Amino acid sequence: MFAHHFFVFHILFWSVGVLVFTLGIWLHIIREDTPIAFIHATGLYKSLNGPNFLILIGITTMMLTFLACFGMRKSNILVLSSYTTLLIIMLALECAAVVVTYIYRQNIENSLEKGITQTLNEYKENDKE
Repeated sequence: MFAHHFFVFHILFWSVGVLVFTLGIWLHIIREDTPIAFIHATGLYKSLNGPNFLILIGITTMMLTFLACFGMRKSNILVLSSYTTLLIIMLALECAAVVVTYIYRQNIENSLEKGITQTLNEYKENDKE
């Protein structure tokens, strides 16, 4: 009974991973013709933008849920151990991201404010022309 619920639960998460991956691809495709003001405003590099991040999250979710379902279905301890280890690593990375964001929150706010102000000034200059 537990294996059935485990499998259904992870199939739902796999579906969410597919949706997030698809959304990232779609945003990446429609964004090609638009100006990259978001990157200037946030100070991010082109490779770290939103669509690419969604693609990465979608792929990671799909891989983890596949590992879980495959390991449970085949009763493979090595695959389930890998799945557990990857979940612990992801949790540690998420906690580290929260701590780093909290520590550097003032720098992040200043960077965002500076970037947004610069972008708005550029738009004002373009409107005058």
